[in-house]
Amino acid sequence: MSSPLYLALYKSRSYPDDTDKFHWARAPLPKGESLNAKIQVYQIISRPNVPCQTSHTSTNLTKLGAFVTCVYIGHVRLTPEAIKLAVTKQPTEKGDTPLLPMHQAQGRGWSCAQWIIRTLQDEFVAKDLMVLTPSDSNDFYIRVCGLGQAMRRILDDDLDDESVTVGGITREIKSPNGVPSVDI
Repeated sequence: MSSPLYLALYKSRSYPDDTDKFHWARAPLPKGESLNAKIQVYQIISRPNVPCQTSHTSTNLTKLGAFVTCVYIGHVRLTPEAIKLAVTKQPTEKGDTPLLPMHQAQGRGWSCAQWIIRTLQDEFVAKDLMVLTPSDSNDFYIRVCGLGQAMRRILDDDLDDESVTVGGITREIKSPNGVPSVDI
């Protein structure tokens, strides 16, 4: 059994005016469900003076006004229960995980994007994630954020574009049941 895995991107509360920074959440889609259904979303949340916390909620992705898009990254070969177990075993803090070079250069610390990438790498190594994630986490981060930027421009400018081009590659914008998504 495998199910589609998406990254849900939201406008960042920490950087509200930055169109290239996003809050990342994992959104595995149970078999037979659509993106506009209530689905389990996995993320870490940080608030001032409070340590990072995991958040696993059942929600409709588009109900939050900050929603930008979903990025389809492949299929995961785990049951919903196994996904929850795999994700919840991940510590919320950085630990010995290296920061992305881009974050180091900008003087930024640990982030939800890096936590998501770490969970994906663990599943990819375990062969539970059926997608070729770039071996370079920084490249993966840039690709996902580039797609988020392109989709945010389209949404903010109320454009009717049917595709986005990022890094010289054009991808079709899909809107199953009204939820904008794009493939990695």
